[in-house]
Amino acid sequence: MGEIMFDNPSFDNHEDVHFFSDADSGLRAIIAIHSTALGPSSGGTRMWDYATSANMVTDALRLSQGMSYKNAMASIAHGGGKAVIWGNSKTDKSDALFRAFGRAVGVGTWRRVQWRGRLPPRGARRRIGLLCVQRRGRRRLSPGCRRNDEKGSCP
Repeated sequence: MGEIMFDNPSFDNHEDVHFFSDADSGLRAIIAIHSTALGPSSGGTRMWDYATSANMVTDALRLSQGMSYKNAMASIAHGGGKAVIWGNSKTDKSDALFRAFGRAVGVGTWRRVQWRGRLPPRGARRRIGLLCVQRRGRRRLSPGCRRNDEKGSCP
């Protein structure tokens, strides 16, 4: 795996790259954090039917780096991060897949949502929109989230 990562031309000293798989749901995902120099990383998720795992890694690295630059150019106090899921977005979507992905996001990246090792100030938490993860039919709230209604929401 090291040769896929560190020798990849798209690797730009990314801070974190997390690989996730879940046999029951078929989840294969990568969450790449390029930079948190300006603040917590932000970015979305792409679901794509990659030809190889090396293509998936390259895409995650490029997309997360692009988010760092996009946020910096827009003067947004966030770094860059991006997640990719290997699968056909038209045929492979399932509740089980997205629940597994939610668990991966909640467990694997919570420390990167934190602001340089500590929770951000209360007002910044509202702007960041901390994670609320669906788990086992009920909403589990991450630290910093509150329950406003039956579904729960982030501050």
